[in-house]
Amino acid sequence: FAYTHQYLVNWPPTSTMPRAYSATSFEEEKKLFCKHADFCGSEEATVANLEELSRQFEASSPELRSDHEICLQVVSIDGDLLRFCERSARSNIDVARAAVEASPRALAHANLELGECKKLAIWAVQNYWGALQHAPLELRADPEVVLEAVKTSSCELQHASSKLRNCKQIVLAAIEHRAGALAFASE
Repeated sequence: FAYTHQYLVNWPPTSTMPRAYSATSFEEEKKLFCKHADFCGSEEATVANLEELSRQFEASSPELRSDHEICLQVVSIDGDLLRFCERSARSNIDVARAAVEASPRALAHANLELGECKKLAIWAVQNYWGALQHAPLELRADPEVVLEAVKTSSCELQHASSKLRNCKQIVLAAIEHRAGALAFASE
């Protein structure tokens, strides 16, 4: 079994012609990928560089996508790339938190134990407006998570479970910030 993984990337990033790279070992693939990810995390990176990083990571080997160090670096640049990480990396709290810090949408792709996911969800809804909509359904039905979310933004009430949209304590907490949140309460 020979280890080969090919890339077609613009490297250096200023080049206009893609070059084919072939990694013959995991270490070579990791080195090539880190070089590109380091650049994408810099201030000189463009949207095209980030799109290329996304394509490159999605096409990379499962070994690379399960490496916690690589995943941590990648999701710190673009949290949405958590969806391409292997299950073991998505289950790592440090990787998941870095992804959510970069993009609250990454909460939907975290593969954490419920207790860890709840802690991350509470942190996310306290720090990012709109994070509740990306939380797993069981956490949208968790009174503690939803209460923290509506304290941050009363509009988060719309993403709560229907049972909690009918909960007096949560509805009152939401309308305390904005009376218009009553429109999101259940009948």
